[in-house]
Amino acid sequence: MATARAHEPVLLDPKGPVITAIACTVGAALFLGAGGACAYVTVRTVADLDETGSEWAWVGLALAAAFTACVGLSTILFARAERQATLQLAALGVDASALVLAVASAPPTNDDYYQVRLLMRISGSGFEPFECDTEVLRYRFGSATQGTVLPARVNPVTRAFTIERPPAPPAPVAKAHSEDAPRSTRTVLTEIPGLSRSPATRTRPRADRERCADGAAAPSAPRVLHGSRR
Repeated sequence: MATARAHEPVLLDPKGPVITAIACTVGAALFLGAGGACAYVTVRTVADLDETGSEWAWVGLALAAAFTACVGLSTILFARAERQATLQLAALGVDASALVLAVASAPPTNDDYYQVRLLMRISGSGFEPFECDTEVLRYRFGSATQGTVLPARVNPVTRAFTIERPPAPPAPVAKAHSEDAPRSTRTVLTEIPGLSRSPATRTRPRADRERCADGAAAPSAPRVLHGSRR
């Protein structure tokens, strides 16, 4: 009995509707423009077959136009396929985790972005765990090391998956100030002008309390008489 072959796991780069529309527009422009040019060059080549040596130039132009048209068509098909895979992952995907088994260097992309190669083991509910070796951008996953667990989302049917950046390390917790703070922080208030008291001021309340205890009347505060001086 023949069994269905499992899909190869692939790291998916989710595409939104705007990016897909732009890619399809560019692909359609290349396909239609180059396709029309290829048709014109082909007709011109057939018409100039009698002229010696001129048909080879037209043949070269026809091949170049045909290649450009193929590039435009492949751009359309690839953009549509990625968008469809993105929608399927959003609808059928399940949460999973990707355990990094090994990290290695990788060649840069065509845009000169540095990359790293990650060997990961993806596991979760609803599908058999699988391993995948893929290249990712260094500025996003450069902090991943062996043993790092990355959040992932997997389509159990096609085994297309996405991964997220490694979780940020927890912020350090500030220690509470103890009572044994530096002396400079504890003596700031006593050094503010206007808060220091003279020795006479500090001892006067004590003397008043002793006199009250002996039955003597407490001294009254001096009165200030305001008047005009002659």
